[in-house]
Amino acid sequence: MDLTRPTASVLNVVRIGETIVPAACGQRDRRLELCKRSSQLNQKAVSPIGSHMQRLLPTISVQILLLLATLISSCASGSVQSSPLAAAYQRKYRQACETPARRLPPHPPAGAQANSTPSADELAQEGREVRRTIESHLNEVQACYDEALTIWPALKGRLEMKFIIAPEGEMNMVAVKSDETGSHALECCVIAKMRGWRFAAPINGGINVVTYPFVFEFGRVRSS
Repeated sequence: MDLTRPTASVLNVVRIGETIVPAACGQRDRRLELCKRSSQLNQKAVSPIGSHMQRLLPTISVQILLLLATLISSCASGSVQSSPLAAAYQRKYRQACETPARRLPPHPPAGAQANSTPSADELAQEGREVRRTIESHLNEVQACYDEALTIWPALKGRLEMKFIIAPEGEMNMVAVKSDETGSHALECCVIAKMRGWRFAAPINGGINVVTYPFVFEFGRVRSS
């Protein structure tokens, strides 16, 4: 008997952790069964935690993307009206939006003389006076914007106001004509500030109906 050659029943087996790896797998002997069993052990050696994480990864990725999209959308639009800071800001100026406008006097007021229609030059001068008065109060509108930016850092857009100047020059009615900012709280703050403004008396003792836009962007407000 040649002892230098291994018999058909000899099988070298290497044990690595819980995985059994045959060194060689032959045919037509018991080694086939050992090879089959080692293959089954290798399949069971896959971590159940790793397999579970692989199944969860697509779901987790989708949830993270949806959360990021919601946060980006909320910051960009400035529409997070339900936060505590937004609620406090809105409560601060809510009365300005809820107070009804005063009843307008007749146009022209009773007892006023029926003067001729103002000339183009007079109307142009009156327009410049109105604009000058608004720009002198622009810092008040900026204060509204600064306060709003602490809540919605990406807040921007065009806010168009419509107001009526009474015969004595005081603000009779002010309202929002159009708003691209999406912030009702900012609207109420601007209304509250504008109600305290005073203008030069309109020509011929009448009233002036004015539409005026403010543009909010890059942390600054400007009149358009």
